[in-house]
Amino acid sequence: MSYIVSRKYRMSWTAQKDIVILVILLFGFQVSQSWEPREWGGTFTQETICGLTGTTVTLTCSIRYPQRHDGQIIKVIKGLWYTKVSNRQPQDLTMDPQYSGRLDQNCQGNFCTLSIKKLRESDQGTYKLRFITNVDGGEYTLKTGVTLDVTAARVQVIKTEEIDSYTFASLSCHTSCSPAASLSWCWKRKPQNDDCLTHHWRKEEKIYLRPGENITCAVEGYPLSASPPLYALEAPRVLSTKDEIMEGDSLTLTCRADTPTSSGHRWCKKTGTSYCEVMSYGEYLVFSSIQSSDSAVYCCVVENDLGQKMSQPFVNDVKYAPRSCSLLVDPIKEIEEGNQVTLTCSCDANPAARFTWYKGQTRLGSSERNYVFNSIRPEDCGSFYCKAYNKYGDVTSDPVFINVQYVPRLPSISAIPSSNVRKGSSVNLTCSSDANPAASYFWFKDNEETPNSTGAVLNIINFQIHNEGTYHCEARNIRGSQNATLLVQAENFRSWSQGAAVAVRCATVGIMLILLSVTVLLFWKKTTSKGRMHLSQPNTSEDSSRDQLEELVAFSDPSPIHANVTNDKTDQDENEYESVVDTVIKCGGQASG
Repeated sequence: MSYIVSRKYRMSWTAQKDIVILVILLFGFQVSQSWEPREWGGTFTQETICGLTGTTVTLTCSIRYPQRHDGQIIKVIKGLWYTKVSNRQPQDLTMDPQYSGRLDQNCQGNFCTLSIKKLRESDQGTYKLRFITNVDGGEYTLKTGVTLDVTAARVQVIKTEEIDSYTFASLSCHTSCSPAASLSWCWKRKPQNDDCLTHHWRKEEKIYLRPGENITCAVEGYPLSASPPLYALEAPRVLSTKDEIMEGDSLTLTCRADTPTSSGHRWCKKTGTSYCEVMSYGEYLVFSSIQSSDSAVYCCVVENDLGQKMSQPFVNDVKYAPRSCSLLVDPIKEIEEGNQVTLTCSCDANPAARFTWYKGQTRLGSSERNYVFNSIRPEDCGSFYCKAYNKYGDVTSDPVFINVQYVPRLPSISAIPSSNVRKGSSVNLTCSSDANPAASYFWFKDNEETPNSTGAVLNIINFQIHNEGTYHCEARNIRGSQNATLLVQAENFRSWSQGAAVAVRCATVGIMLILLSVTVLLFWKKTTSKGRMHLSQPNTSEDSSRDQLEELVAFSDPSPIHANVTNDKTDQDENEYESVVDTVIKCGGQASG
């Protein structure tokens, strides 16, 4: 029995538990089903609202919900406004620091409102609403929202003109959306005026501005709605991080504008008298390792809706040591004596290089870029080079050889062994002349028009009488010619023999005259002394003396000596003849043919 009772107990407890669960489910279903969906909802009075920065905008939503539930009066106790959702839950705007102190919200009766003060452009977005009532489960989230557009006033330029540094402009206070209310506008020109200009209610304004002044517009009574100031620009300045710029240095140029700009800065590189090539944008122009090719005139430009202003030119002058040095010769053709010749030392350097000139190892006096020979001479030939230098370094050119060409100088002719040539012997005639380029030699005999030989040496073998004559040597090169002459003749042996004979005769006659004088004197003395004693004696001594005199006279006949002088005498005989000739000259004799 007990088993049966307990079983009955257990069965009754299970049934009881199932009944409780069923009741709960039925009760819950009845509650959820007691809300009529059509009784919940809401509508925003505007789908889109335009607000100006600095002003206050109010979002309004008309809501509906049941009046009673299970005999309880339903009231809205909170309106939750949001723009963001996290984990499927709306994020209450009142908890967002961005809106701190700027929100007023209210839900009473069938209306919920949200007022946003001091509007910011960041407030722009879609705002949604969830309202919560005083009963459990009595809340509703609207599926739609209201779009808030926040606009700032902008000064829009209709027309502008610059006259004598003044900017004359027609302006309009522009907004990206149109607020519902009719607004009055306030125009302010600063720094001159803190109050609105006259006729400030107009949306459009004509105004003049001095450089550095600015203009703003705002909704009257809402200073925070003021547009960003629009400036009449002043010319910017270019600032450099270095006064002296060396190649390889890093350099930063800054475009310093004293008036704010709306369109930023741009850098230009002047490539002509009026054209400026845009290089880059931004306040800074940076060269990490500046090169000589970066040397140029730079300027920066600032621009806004009222126009643009350009800085004064900045000369970016990159310094570097001389390089690529070469020596140029003018004229480049062959150089002739008497030409004007200019040597030019050409190199790339900044600042401009100074120069030192060298001929070989000898330093020349000039320090100019050009070294000039007004009338170059052969002795100016040589190897020249130049050195270019400035405060940053120096460089030396490759040497250039200057070769001066000139007409052959007057030739010199020599005869070896002599210009008086024995018949049958040989003689070499040598012609030499200083010339550049080297001369060619041509030999002419007497008045011949065609050369009978060429070359510096003319060799005559087995000299004969017909080889005698005047020999002309002509030295020629591409610059001209010069000539010289030499008389070449055979030795005249007959003349030498006749001269020798005359000399012998002269000597013989002289000796005979001396002997005769001595003999006559002796004979006269002897005759005188004996005549006194032997007047009657026959004169045998006189006959003897006469015979002696005849023998002496016979000895003076030169023909035997002349007969021995021939053209076949040896060199020893010739020397003897020369001694005889010297004797004749000393004694006043003269050789004749």
